[in-house]
Amino acid sequence: MKQINSLIYVISLIVFLSPAVLAEDQPQSGLAVKETKYYRFLVPSNWREMDLRGYGPTFHFEASGRAYPPMYKDGPLILNIAVIEVDVKSLESAKDSLLRTFSNYHDRVWEKNYKHTIKKIKLKSGHKAYYLATRFYRTTKHLYQNRYELVTYSDRKKGAIVLSTSIQHGDKTFAVAEELDFYGKIVKPLHSSFEIK
Repeated sequence: MKQINSLIYVISLIVFLSPAVLAEDQPQSGLAVKETKYYRFLVPSNWREMDLRGYGPTFHFEASGRAYPPMYKDGPLILNIAVIEVDVKSLESAKDSLLRTFSNYHDRVWEKNYKHTIKKIKLKSGHKAYYLATRFYRTTKHLYQNRYELVTYSDRKKGAIVLSTSIQHGDKTFAVAEELDFYGKIVKPLHSSFEIK
């Protein structure tokens, strides 16, 4: 759980700094393979890769102004993707740990009776995984956030791998998620390419 908390802290830090490095809207220009000896996935080659391994993530990408325009309906649109490796003993314990971290921060406000999306899925490599999705308001950022998590487990590594996608915006209705197709354009391609070796 400490590693997941570190990841969330780093993503928050990058989100705070992101507006200073926003670039013009650019089309995705091909895909780049990212991998370790335990897993592999694809990301658009024009996303900014940031080396934050000293803070937790094995991979971190900042795609504000690349995947989408930097502004949407008079508010920023901030996109961060991170991969973190977690020392846990099973896929189930990784999923449960991540769900607990969703509510570990005092500045997150959920809609009344909101329930996280939790689905069992399979990777292209055939390995079991969980798809988790949530959304909330960040009182410290004055922004709304959609979060999409792919949680899987490597028997060879004896640990979990979490692919985390965070999209912050100013739309209190969260309609932006469908209007800009967060799942279809960003989340699904990332998750579909992820495989355990």
